[in-house]
Amino acid sequence: MSDFEFDELERAPLIIDAVYKSKSTQFGDGPLSKLLPKLENQGGFRRVKRQDNSGQLAYIVLYTSLAEIDWPDFLDVETGVLRYFGDNRTPGKSLHDTPKKGNRHLRDIFAKIDSSIERKDIPPFLVFQWAGNMFDAKFLGIAVPGNPNIPPDRELNAIWRSKKGNRFQNYEAYFSILDTGDEEVSKEWLKLLINDHKDSLSLALPRGNNLLNSEDKE
Repeated sequence: MSDFEFDELERAPLIIDAVYKSKSTQFGDGPLSKLLPKLENQGGFRRVKRQDNSGQLAYIVLYTSLAEIDWPDFLDVETGVLRYFGDNRTPGKSLHDTPKKGNRHLRDIFAKIDSSIERKDIPPFLVFQWAGNMFDAKFLGIAVPGNPNIPPDRELNAIWRSKKGNRFQNYEAYFSILDTGDEEVSKEWLKLLINDHKDSLSLALPRGNNLLNSEDKE
């Protein structure tokens, strides 16, 4: 497993299970906004928009501890099934009324899975886990929404929870972590997703490219 220090991050490759180090616990000193192009500093759900005035997303980062008792995100490393809970985790807001609009994006993205036309606009998800120190992050891989081991009607579910007597809803979403083997994830690909999306497939991972553009499910 590789570790990359904060001052190496702009040049650091994206490698499965590599750990990317923070500079400090101060705002803005986390690794991901320095490691990845155009990424914002905070949040478990971080999105980057395309620069083609389409309103579509280039890619999304999911940052999770995999340790929250109330919201137990989970990755099965053998099957690649990722369970991820949305960003409406406290009472007081409706399902889609969250500051980062994470649940709204989940709703819209999962709705594109069965559309041969809109499927090309499904952004890749880069999944990171808190590595246990400051804001250090471990790269778990690239994910796509849905999973062949999960029934279609369970891939995105609005579930009810209660906190201090207040009921609210959040999403439980299932993803597939792509098998990219030993290949590095190209940062040039991420830049193309932002700046020249129609040509981004030229740099996509071969295995990931096939899965991202596979035929619709039966």
